[in-house]
Parts: sequence; structure tokens; C-alpha cells
Amino acid sequence: EKSAFIDEIAKKISDIKNLKGSWHGLSLYEIETYMSLHSFCLISGEGGIGKSYFIKCFEEQLEQNNIEHLCIYGNIDNINVEEIIKASDEGFVFVFDAINEISEEGQNNLIDILTELKKYPRIRIIISYRTNSMDNVILKKYQEISEYEYKFPGVSFESALSEILR
Repeated sequence: EKSAFIDEIAKKISDIKNLKGSWHGLSLYEIETYMSLHSFCLISGEGGIGKSYFIKCFEEQLEQNNIEHLCIYGNIDNINVEEIIKASDEGFVFVFDAINEISEEGQNNLIDILTELKKYPRIRIIISYRTNSMDNVILKKYQEISEYEYKFPGVSFESALSEILR
């Protein structure tokens, strides 16, 4: 219950500020932003800055934490919506990397799939795409159904180097 949770957090923030007026923790706006990131996040960024690497590392974390998920790159043919919905009772993360690399028909079909998955509050959706590489009309549809668009800043040279050395 997202709204009940927000109300509870708002009350706790108010209680803390009443006890200590100089407190500067997270604001309700920031918490709502993070919650939007949680539901459906569209990740955008220039080519070659590490979006796919980030998705790979994220998927490894899901795997390590035994979180049900499906991570797809480039092919929507194997998406079984009914199976995802069944698996979502305990929570599910659906990740699609590089939607810009599928056909426009595939991009439009994926919008239909995501619209259906979005109806289930225990399904989290993460989609990535390369900026300046998609039809603007289709991209606008993705931006309208997503709850948040994160402009990926890139992976630092140091973290990329340490991963290569590992």
C-alpha cells in the first residue's frame, strides 16, 4: 500500500522535526522519488557508458539475493507474461536492456507487455536505452508509462578498471 506507506513516513518525518527542528534527513519528496524508481525505472544514457554493465551487475545482485527476475536483451519473443504474473506473488523484477536495439515493431509490442505487467504492484520494471537512438514517438510512450527516468551518468574509469582486472 504505497499511499499508506507515504502517509506513515510523512508522519515520522514530522515527528522527528518536532523533536529536533534542525534535522535535515531525507525529505518526503526524495522518498517518493525513490519509490517511483522502484516501480518502473527507465534508464537512459549515451552509448558505451556502462548501462549494460550496470544491468549485468544488478542481475548478479538479484541472483545472489534469490530475487525472482527475468533479464532480457534484444528479443521479446520469449517473454511469457502469464508466467511472470504467476511468479509475481512474492515479487518479481523484469529487466530489459537496450530496447533501442530491437525493431520498432518489437518496441511497440514491448510497450503492450509492460503496460500489462505494470498492473501488478509486486512487479518491478527496469528498462534501458541509448539516448538519441529511438523514434521519438515510441520513446515518448515509454516515458509516459514509466514512473521515473534515470539519466545514467556512466561507470567511473576506476570501477571499470577494477572489474576488468578482476
